[in-house]
Amino acid sequence: MLTLASTVALLRARRRQRRAAWWLYAASATLGLYTHLLFAPLMLLHGAHLALTSQGAARWSVLRAWSLAVGVAGVCFLPWLTVLVWHAEQVVTYTSWMARPVGTEALLASWGAHLTRAFIDSDPAPPTWSLALLLPLATAVGYYMRRAPRPEAWFLPLLALLYVGV
Repeated sequence: MLTLASTVALLRARRRQRRAAWWLYAASATLGLYTHLLFAPLMLLHGAHLALTSQGAARWSVLRAWSLAVGVAGVCFLPWLTVLVWHAEQVVTYTSWMARPVGTEALLASWGAHLTRAFIDSDPAPPTWSLALLLPLATAVGYYMRRAPRPEAWFLPLLALLYVGV
């Protein structure tokens, strides 16, 4: 959810170009960093999107504002970063599961189960029919893609594919 919230905050800040909107993006980026270490690549993807879709002089003002917001998030994350550095051995131990290979079928089933748990939380895994609950989500994404301005229309779906695939 923070991935989506942070991306929406970024797109809003880009559109409005107000300090309050960039502070909201900085706050969501800070929360994202504290939630998961792999949030940092998402912020780089946000910067790449801004660099590729902004034009002219506006590009530099948007990139400057994004850099400041990311800098604020980084400074806010420094206390936790020092803990990670001091306890690097434990970080490696606790994140070693990420090096384990997972098959495509198991990965897709896991993603489907993760998404449906937002609606039905059953243990150990939601029943197969509950994947039908993703239909409203798919409909909402399709509606967004039809109504959104062109540069942003494919940003969220591509973001989901790239970020989740990492």
